[in-house]
Parts: sequence; structure tokens; C-alpha cells
Amino acid sequence: MCGKKVHIKIFLLNYFFKIVPEAVELSPGESNTTAISATWTVPDSVVDTFNITCSNGTASPASIPVDRSQGGQQLTAYCVGLPRSGEQYDLSVVAISNDKLSAISTVEVFALPLGVDLKEGPSTLTSVSVSWMRQNDTVESYSIMCSHGYASPSTIGDTDRESFSAACVNLIGPGATYSMTVYSEVGTNSSSNSTRASSLINLVAVPESVESIAVTEPTTTTVDVQWNLVQCSDCVYNYFLLTFKPDSQEPIRVDYTPGVNEYSSQVSNLTQGRSYNFTVVSVSGVGVQDATLKTSEEKSVDQRTVPATPFGLSILSSQRELNLVWGYQGDADNFAITVTPDHGIAVFNGDFTDPAAEITGLTPGIIYFVAVVTESGDERSEPITQTARTVPDKPSPVRNPRAEAVDKNTITLTYESPVEPNGDITSYMISYVGTRDDNPSHEFSDVYSPPVLAVTYNDLYPGFSYTFMIIAVNDGEYESDPVSTEPVETPQEEPPPVPEDYPYEANTDFSDTSTTSFAVVLPDDLFSHDNGELLTFAVIITKEGNDPTVGSTEQNYEEARAQNAYITAIDVPYPFPPTFGSNRKRRATDPSATVVIGDGTCAGSPKEYCNGRLDDNTQYYYAFRAFNDMGGVTSGTFGPVKTECTGSSSPNIVSYGAQIGLIVVVVALLLYAVAITFLHIRRKVPIRTEENGPDPYMDLTSRPEADTTYQEMDITSTASSKRPGERRAPSSHLIYENQNVAQFANKIKGDADYETVLTPN
Repeated sequence: MCGKKVHIKIFLLNYFFKIVPEAVELSPGESNTTAISATWTVPDSVVDTFNITCSNGTASPASIPVDRSQGGQQLTAYCVGLPRSGEQYDLSVVAISNDKLSAISTVEVFALPLGVDLKEGPSTLTSVSVSWMRQNDTVESYSIMCSHGYASPSTIGDTDRESFSAACVNLIGPGATYSMTVYSEVGTNSSSNSTRASSLINLVAVPESVESIAVTEPTTTTVDVQWNLVQCSDCVYNYFLLTFKPDSQEPIRVDYTPGVNEYSSQVSNLTQGRSYNFTVVSVSGVGVQDATLKTSEEKSVDQRTVPATPFGLSILSSQRELNLVWGYQGDADNFAITVTPDHGIAVFNGDFTDPAAEITGLTPGIIYFVAVVTESGDERSEPITQTARTVPDKPSPVRNPRAEAVDKNTITLTYESPVEPNGDITSYMISYVGTRDDNPSHEFSDVYSPPVLAVTYNDLYPGFSYTFMIIAVNDGEYESDPVSTEPVETPQEEPPPVPEDYPYEANTDFSDTSTTSFAVVLPDDLFSHDNGELLTFAVIITKEGNDPTVGSTEQNYEEARAQNAYITAIDVPYPFPPTFGSNRKRRATDPSATVVIGDGTCAGSPKEYCNGRLDDNTQYYYAFRAFNDMGGVTSGTFGPVKTECTGSSSPNIVSYGAQIGLIVVVVALLLYAVAITFLHIRRKVPIRTEENGPDPYMDLTSRPEADTTYQEMDITSTASSKRPGERRAPSSHLIYENQNVAQFANKIKGDADYETVLTPN
């Protein structure tokens, strides 16, 4: 009740006395670039209306009616349509009650300045930045704020410049997204409230670059590019871009996979042998409004693709050269040509459009393995290969020819192949010439294919000097110069023995038998030339069949005289020459194989061998001894052959008469001798051979041969003396008185020769 009285009283006072309303207290309200506002509280006093006025622009609303029930409420009024942002404007409010105006309440409010147009500036791994241009002259300062890190600078007070920039630094996540706010401030220096406009931008830091980039598995048209990520928990990646040059294509995108640190991608459709630079960058900022994509520092690697293998290789051969031609596609720095065996020099012509090469200094007749490889940087293509053979040429001579006698019929020939065969040796032409007494006598030639380096000849002749000549022949039918060995002589041996089963009886061949001789024939199959050419032969006479001394006797006619085997004919040319080569030249020989035993001829040295006359009516056996340069061999005995008996029928009248006359003479001489002996005995005159006494040996009788002393004697025929004791010269046709000792007259003591005294039987 008391309260009501007060209000009623005030109302009545106002009504009757029309009290002036209380001025309101204005507070700046929100503003923008073209409007400002102010707020106030409706007083409890009676106010009918609030009138709003602006120093510029239009008040909105221009008046606000109120009643008593609105007391304590907050009202807002605006000045709109302001001409310039960032300027200070006055907003005035007058309270009206019963036509009474309160004091004018005015507040100075800055229109919101224009916000700046932020432009993204450079970014790094740990910073982002912006820049902007001055919008008008009313901005008094700029304040910068960052979502992370620190603003640099945080305030810009100098607003007279045309451009400005700021950065957020010390960021911890490369590639992450950050926001920056720039406040344009006005009224900071006035006593009233200041205002500012904000400008916001999202920025992306540069992502971390990749590491350990490398190229693996290069081929002619593809490579695999690999890379890793650094260890960084705050790093942000969206994807990676792989690019290359030259021949660039669209970048290859490889998306980031959380938790994966190793990445790779294959690049294809590249040019063979070309050098490429491959680059990988990290990308972040995908989906960030107003932000551009950020790429990391480039990481690159150079790599060539494998060059292409040459194709269409063809080779033209000559004796010492190979000429190569081939085709190629792609890039190349060089072509490497190798040849196996490693002979000669290969020279590339340097033309990559029509490549060719020449290989010189090769060996004729060799199969070469040729390979051509493309070189591009450090890369090499697979080789193209082909074999080619140089044309054969004349081979060099064989080396170290050597002939070595193995035995009398065998020589082994060895030699070494030519140092320069200049082809494949297909055969060796070998010939030899065997000579004896410097006359070619044994010739032979043959071709040995397949080729051999040792040949044994086992059908040669003993005692021959052989010279071998070797010629190498290759598959080009070229012949080397001939090479000859030093002469080598086959050894000789003593002639081989006569076979034990030789048929002596069937080959006993004699003729022209007389009282003192007969003729024998040397069988042509008795002896052999196998151990050396037989040059001469001799005939041995014995009176004993199968005489064991035949093989060793060296006695001559005078030494043995049929008491033992003795040599008669000797140095008789061997009549059966061996069959040698085509034009055997040898000394002339008596082609006859017949020898007359007892013909009285003498020959031989160092002592004389005489073919003395044989005894008549005597059975003989004979053997042959053949000689070569190394010695002789003696056969067994042939025979028997018996000489004719004296007085036997003679083939002609002359021989019969001669024999009868001889017998008559012999008988007369015997009778004469008997008469002389008888006269000596009657006169008792001793027989003397010397003037001073009797000869003690004139009356010798047969005695043992052992311990017998012989003396050379001159014998005087008593039949021819005129008186006893008278010496007469011996007569060749008389018979001497000491005939009973004649059988011992052919004995030899030491080296003394004695006269042979013949005693007829």
C-alpha cells in the first residue's frame, strides 16, 4: 500500500508538474562495417518514447515507444548506412515523457573496419605465412593469432604501409594444417571501446620429403622407383607424386597409407637405353579450404633404362677379318664388340643409325664367337651373338719332327702340329726315302686322316738311312711347307739262322762232278735279308756230314786240307738281292748262284782263302755262309757229293788219253824209284840231302801228330843225281822220296807258312 502511494504520488507529480525524464546511459553495441549500435536500459521513470539520432547514416529505429511495463529492459538502436567502415560515429538517444525531453545521451562507436584479404604466403616444414594489403586508412593496428606455434609478428602497429605479412612459426607437424587470424583494429587509442575485424585463413605446412630414393629392376622400358619416409610421428602426408624427365608423362600418384614407410612404383613405356631423372615429392593439404597443396622438397635419382639388344647381326668373313653389320633401336653411348678367342682388334664405326664394325688381325681358319653389346651409361644390354669362321690359309710347317729307330725294321716318327694351322688340320702327308750306299732304294708316301702326331713304320729295311718329310693339310686344302727329319738309320744284326727244319736233302743241288771239283748251287731260300742286306757268301767243305765245326771254322784250305771243315770259295757276291723300291741301284753282282768247288782260285783277306782242288773218289759235304755288314751265319751241311775216281769213264776221248798217259808216267816213275832205292841199298851208300851227312828225317815213318816237330826241307831227287851224294835241283815233274810225310806238311806253327807237298793217293 505504501508503495502504491509513492508511485501514485510520482505519477500525480509528473502529471501535474510534467517532470523531465531521466537520460539513459548508452553502451556501444555490435557494429559492422556499415552500422553501429548502442544499448541502454529502460528506466523505471515514466518514459513514453526514445528518439535515436545518428551523426551519420540512418537511425534504426529512429524512435522506440515504451510503457511503464518495460522498465528495466535493454533496448538497442542502430546507425546504419554509414558511409565508411572503421570510422567513429555518434549515436544519440533522448527519452521523451509527456513531451518532456531528457538530456541527450550520446555514445561514440567505431564502425567495424573492413577485414583484410589474407593471401597464403610461403610455407616451410615448421612455418606458414600470410600476406595482405591495406584496406583503408582507419585501421590503427593488426593483431595476429595462430592455432599452433607462435605468431610472428603478433601485432603490427604501423598501418601506413601498403602490404603486410605474418607467419606462424615453430610448428611441429610438417604437412599439417594450421589456422591464422588477423585482426584489423580501430579505436585502440580512444577512450571509448575499440573494435576490430577478424580475417581467418587455413594454412598447410610443407610436408617432409622422402628419403632413400632408388631405382631397382631396370629393364629396357621399365624401372621400379622405391623410397622411404623419415621417422616422424607428427608428419602429415596425403600422397606422393612420381615424375620423370625427359619424355615426361602424367605424374604417377601413390597414396599415403598410415603406418607404411616403404613405397615403390613402376614406370613403364620408357625409351630403351635412355637416361632419366626420377623425382618423388610428398603432398599434403588435400581438402583444406583456401589452402593450396603443399609439396615437399624433391628427391631424385638418375637411372638409364637397359639399352636394347642389337638385332639382325650378320658377319662377312675373310682370312684375317670379320665385318659386322647390325640394327638397333633406342639410345646408346657405344657398342662393345668382343671376340673369342681374344684375337684381333674390333672397331665400331660410330654410326648409331647404321652401326657396323670391323675386326682385324684375326687368325685364318678359326671359329670365332662374336658378341655385340649396347652400352648406355653403366647399363649394358643383353648381347647378340654369332659364330663366324675366318677363311683358312696356308698352315705353318709342323714342328719338331723326329724319327727314332726302334729296331731293325721299325722307326717311330713324331712331330708337333703347326703353330699356325690357319684352319683345321685334316691330314698329314708323310713320305720317306730309305737309302743305302747313298742311293735311294726304299720310298713310300701316305696321307694320314684323321691327323695323327705319331706314326710307327715297322716294315723298313735294316741298315737303311731314312729321311721323313711331313706336310700339314688343313680343311682349306692348303698345304704347309714340307719339313724333313734328320736321317736316321735302322740298325742291322747278324743274318738270322737257317730254320732248323730247313730241307737240306731236298735242296742239295750239285753238278759237273770231276775228280777234283764239283759245282754247287746256293738255294735262294736258304738265307734271309731280314737283318740286313746279304752282301757275300762263302762255301765250306767238310768230309763229315753234320760236321759241328762247320759253323765256327775260319780255316782255309792250307790250314785244314779236308781234315776239318775249311772255307773254300769266299767273298762270292750274294746272288739274290732283296726286293726294294722302284729304282734300286746297287753294284753289279754275278747273278749266278752256282759255285765250283775245287777250281783252284784264291781270294779273301786278311789271309788268303784258296779254293783248292779236291781229292778224287772222296765224299764231301758242303755248307754255305752268308754275310751282311754285321757278320755272317752258316747253314747246315748239304750232300754228300763224291768226286770222280781217277780212271773212271771220261766224257771225251781227250780226257781218257790224258788219264792213261798220266797213269803210265806214274808207273814209270815208281819203277824208277824202286830201282834207285835198290841200288843204294846194295852199295850201302846212305841217302844224303846235305853234303856233310845223312838227313835224319829222310827215313821218317808215320808217327803221332802230337809232340811232332816239323822241318822245312829241300829235297834232292836221287834219280837225277850223277853219283851218290850229289845235289840236284828239284824237278817239278818228279816224285820225291819223302812222300810218306807229306800228309803232315800243311801244319802251321805260329804264323809260319809252309810249302805244301802233295801226295797222290
